Amino acid sequence: MKEIGQIVAFLWTLIRVVCASAVVGAGIGFLEGETVGRGWTREEQMAFAEGASSVGLVIAAVAGTAVYFCFSRQISTKTFLGVVTSVLAAGEAIAFLTRNEMVTALANVLMLVAAVVYLAVRGRVQPSNE
Repeated sequence: MKEIGQIVAFLWTLIRVVCASAVVGAGIGFLEGETVGRGWTREEQMAFAEGASSVGLVIAAVAGTAVYFCFSRQISTKTFLGVVTSVLAAGEAIAFLTRNEMVTALANVLMLVAAVVYLAVRGRVQPSNE
């Protein structure tokens, strides 16, 4: 019976991490989609932002969950928010400067990888105090 409780607890944690990461990714994708398409017609801009939101949702759901479990759930909220903010800031800056959807998407992925690698190598991943 204890094993069933552990399985349920793991699945509940998995669902929460996937959902939270997906919502954050959708928001980042939408904001950057709006920024990239700022010179387009309103219909084109909204259509692109909706698509970017979907892409952000999928990438963040996978990447956020992978980061959470790769670090054995030892990542603090402060560190997680630092990674999210870094990806958002880099993506928005690139979107604003280039207005190119492919460059913006690539910048987000590279910033995510760079932030996670830097935090892991520099020992910034601290046990959570929560």
